[in-house]
Amino acid sequence: MDAADFWVRLVGPDGVRREGPLSAMWPVRFESGMPSRSFPSYRGRRNFTGWYWSATAEGHVPLERALEADHGRDAVSLPSRATFYRLLSAVSAGRHTLGPARTRRSLAKRPEGMFGMLTAVRPGEVMEEIDSTPLDVLVVHDDGTTDSCELTGLVDLATRTLSAAVLRPTTKAVDAALLLARAMTPEPMRPGWPEALRMTRSVLPHVSLLDLDARLAQAAGVPVITPETIVCDRGKVFVSETFRRACHTLEISLQPAHPDTPTDKPHVERTLQSVASMFVQFLPGHTGRSTEHRGRAPEEEAVWSIHQLQALLEEWTVAR
Repeated sequence: MDAADFWVRLVGPDGVRREGPLSAMWPVRFESGMPSRSFPSYRGRRNFTGWYWSATAEGHVPLERALEADHGRDAVSLPSRATFYRLLSAVSAGRHTLGPARTRRSLAKRPEGMFGMLTAVRPGEVMEEIDSTPLDVLVVHDDGTTDSCELTGLVDLATRTLSAAVLRPTTKAVDAALLLARAMTPEPMRPGWPEALRMTRSVLPHVSLLDLDARLAQAAGVPVITPETIVCDRGKVFVSETFRRACHTLEISLQPAHPDTPTDKPHVERTLQSVASMFVQFLPGHTGRSTEHRGRAPEEEAVWSIHQLQALLEEWTVAR
């Protein structure tokens, strides 16, 4: 089937009706054509049916309703606009047909069967789900430019603890390996942090552990957990040779999730969403999770460097 098999009727820019095969109509631009009939209008009407703004043509182009073009005016009865929207709402309920495409993609990735449950009886047994995600905030670099950054986090399944989190312009395999070291090392108190954030002020049984690591006496109140198993997605950072060797050296079992199945590691997915909703949205330069949630000029509001933002995130992680 080629262009000669299609029969076209149109009104050219000169107002003359033309009819013939599509191959003969190629010289006529669609957006320059005239409407085949006059569009209804009346005095005081706020819009003009049939004309729509085209970014491609950089102007208004005529567009007829398909039913009227195919069957003629009033040949097919149409519901009122309110009734049509009610029908559309009923048909699209739960499908997010007119919502963000990101939501539809997320729903499409859900498994068809019911969710199972994995129970961890001790910290580190099933650790620690690890993941990276773009952070919805702009940071200021040393040269004064603004750009986004990525958050990589490690969550323990038994205690629901965000064991470690790092911010990087782009996450590399060495950053993921560094995350393992941070999770297995006591978090030191930073200057200016409240005394209430010390491990000595928490309910963690640190006294019995001082003989193992004296740094716990000056550490912040974050559990030090050595992971036995790590669940990760199949991103190139986590399946890289560098990260695999780091897990092998530390005697950590690495368990990749099923391809394109975020429900295999729901705890870290939800924790990173909580960071966005409970921490990031209150920062200057917040961009929102998508364009419809973005402010007018977030790049003009950004004030924090990536190192300052890392310090804020660490304090928030301990305090929460």
